[in-house]
Amino acid sequence: MKTGPTSRPAALTSGITVHECVMALSDLTVTNVDLSFRKDK
Repeated sequence: MKTGPTSRPAALTSGITVHECVMALSDLTVTNVDLSFRKDK
């Protein structure tokens, strides 16, 4: 998955809605929090 200033506008204009972007970011955040939480234990 590409991340960066150039990929975001392209994704938005190619039919990916803001809602889908937000959901994807939420999934990544939850996964990262879950992984770090397990590491602490």
